[in-house]
Amino acid sequence: MTIPTPLTGVIPPVCTPLTPDREVDTASLVRLVDHLVDGGVDALFVLGSTSEVAFLTDRQRGTVVDTVVGHVGGQLPVLAGVIDTATPRVLDHVRSVTAAGADAVVVTAPFYTRTHPAEITRHFRLVAAGSTVPVFAYDLPVSVHSKLSAELVLDLAAEGVIAGLKDSSGDEAGFREVVLG
Repeated sequence: MTIPTPLTGVIPPVCTPLTPDREVDTASLVRLVDHLVDGGVDALFVLGSTSEVAFLTDRQRGTVVDTVVGHVGGQLPVLAGVIDTATPRVLDHVRSVTAAGADAVVVTAPFYTRTHPAEITRHFRLVAAGSTVPVFAYDLPVSVHSKLSAELVLDLAAEGVIAGLKDSSGDEAGFREVVLG
């Protein structure tokens, strides 16, 4: 499915239901997706922080994407988080989720160690160069310990590196600066 440009509307982060053994509960995931689709959402965002992505194995991440993409069957776009500590790992996730049919990827800054804005810029450029689908930046400083500045987001968007932003920073002034350009 081609992502509409710009992507607008309601795009909820989809929780990842787990069994008591901490495996992906695919039946519950399908019911949740049906509930969201029936509610009229415009796209789905899997494997974000609400999806417990940091606690899922690569196999479980694959199960989530396979289940959701397989179930919605192109009815609406599926954006998949490819969140990890370093660019090579993120690129591995990009290949995995796009092979499974994700329509876009959602990427944070690299984390674990502090990163300089130049490193963050390089990270997004490398991810975009390695992706066959649109890249959305995910500003989540509470978890990745780097804030995406409005200037960085606007520059990456102007270059065509990113297609949009999921802002979970809580920085209303910074978000306003991005929106107003």
